Amino acid sequence: MRGRLWWLLWIMVLVFLGVTAQAGPVSKFKKLKDTIEVKAKGDTLHYRETSLYSKRDFAQILKEKEGFKSTVIASLKRRYGRYVLTPKVTFNEEKSTVTVQCLIKGAMYAPNAYDFHWLLKDLPFDLYQFKEKGKGLVYNGTVEGVPTIIRLQFPYELAHCHEHVWPRWK
Repeated sequence: MRGRLWWLLWIMVLVFLGVTAQAGPVSKFKKLKDTIEVKAKGDTLHYRETSLYSKRDFAQILKEKEGFKSTVIASLKRRYGRYVLTPKVTFNEEKSTVTVQCLIKGAMYAPNAYDFHWLLKDLPFDLYQFKEKGKGLVYNGTVEGVPTIIRLQFPYELAHCHEHVWPRWK
């Protein structure tokens, strides 16, 4: 009986540490606006997310720059998993923005056809909430109360379903 209680306590501590570790420096700052751009180039997707913060929060982010950068990259890898390559975080002091860039590999499932489950899995919508604009798709709404724009750009006119994009037949 004592052994079971010990293991239960140990599991509860690990769960607590896991939850608090995820709610680190990134979540204590409120984004005012978020813009995600994904551009398809061959078998690689070029991902760029720019987040706007208040002057006050941004000043604090700069004080915690290295820790913030590490947490943002860890969060990106946790969210998008094995697809993330060469993540980079930059800070624009003039605009109070943080930009995260990386390459996404492994999302192409056929020539010029991409699976966007990696991007959409944690969002409350799918590609049908995006509007087609030229050779791209654009979402303009809110995510977790933050005004968000998501732009997906392709080198061709496209067709899509809930999570997949492919060239439109002519």
